[in-house]
Amino acid sequence: MYDSPTVRAFLAGLIEGDGYLGYQFKLRLIDQDLVQYVADLLHRRISQTTPTGMNKKPLYEVNMAKKRQVAEFYQWLYPWLGTRRQAQIRAYFNKFSHLLYEDLNNLQSIIPQPPKPPGTSIQSKELTEEERAYLAGYFAAEGSIGFDKRLLLPTPYLSFESTDQDIIAYVAQLLGQHYVQLQRRTKKNKLVFRVRVHALNDVQKSLKLIKPYLSMSARHTAAVDLALTAFDSRQKVVEDPKLMREIKEVTYRHQIPNVPTTKTGRILQAQELETLAMIFQDRNFLVFVKTSTLKNGPVRRIPRIVIKSTDRHLVEQVSQILETPIRQIKVKRRTNEPIFMTQLEYQSAVQSILTALLPLLKGESYIMVHNALKN
Repeated sequence: MYDSPTVRAFLAGLIEGDGYLGYQFKLRLIDQDLVQYVADLLHRRISQTTPTGMNKKPLYEVNMAKKRQVAEFYQWLYPWLGTRRQAQIRAYFNKFSHLLYEDLNNLQSIIPQPPKPPGTSIQSKELTEEERAYLAGYFAAEGSIGFDKRLLLPTPYLSFESTDQDIIAYVAQLLGQHYVQLQRRTKKNKLVFRVRVHALNDVQKSLKLIKPYLSMSARHTAAVDLALTAFDSRQKVVEDPKLMREIKEVTYRHQIPNVPTTKTGRILQAQELETLAMIFQDRNFLVFVKTSTLKNGPVRRIPRIVIKSTDRHLVEQVSQILETPIRQIKVKRRTNEPIFMTQLEYQSAVQSILTALLPLLKGESYIMVHNALKN
């Protein structure tokens, strides 16, 4: 086990999310096969406990208590762990310093410190085998696959959440995405950070990268297979004009016939509308300009589509779809990050796109567009 860099990276990702690093090591999960895999690596046995309460699934646990074995295991994992977990290991060696065979300060950390701030754009890169294994391990602990049902076709997305900012920043770096700080806090008043992958190609690529390292976990493999199957089914529907037309007719059956176009007259494709809907959801993307066609006549509020963000990649996505220019407007005071903007002013294009987007939105975004179309 100690000779395999990929096993170390996978275990570090898994333990970062779900492990217990104290005077003894523990891992407790609902996945018996995954716990058995770790137990086999550590030459340990697993135990089963059943939590109290209704509809509680049994938990499986592996632990290691012998001090020399724990010390060796902790030092082996140390470079792949974040600041919180490394602090737990240092606390262990403060008590059992005689078991430390190498100064922890000489072990170079893999996780970048300090983490990049939320919203930082990150260029995707080719991952090493160890990085893929780490991502798979952390997915098994803290990752989830959801389906966005607001779109014409339910589409999988990949999500990670944690209170450990450095870990989420590192996962975002591996995924080539930016991460965000959520508005809510935990019961212990800790900040929560999230990275989510929405773009179809990025989700599909990420799932294919981690799947080979999840073979020991039936539940996680099934979740990944379900998402990949959904992509295949989706592609078949998109490539079948008859099926796509039927789905659109059902989706828009309560809407006035509408052809969403840019100001140049180009018709937006279904996938482009879906991308706009994902970006616009829960964002303030409309501004209103007061205008009057007659002197002293009634004043109308004309909507414009405007996106402002420090994430240049996100603004560029909208700019390419709407065929609008992108520009830097100012700099964020606290972080000194540039803010980019793109906007669509052409009234007929705005109206046609908002009408097409309406059934794909929900909540405040739906209400905002609905009210804009009534004006």
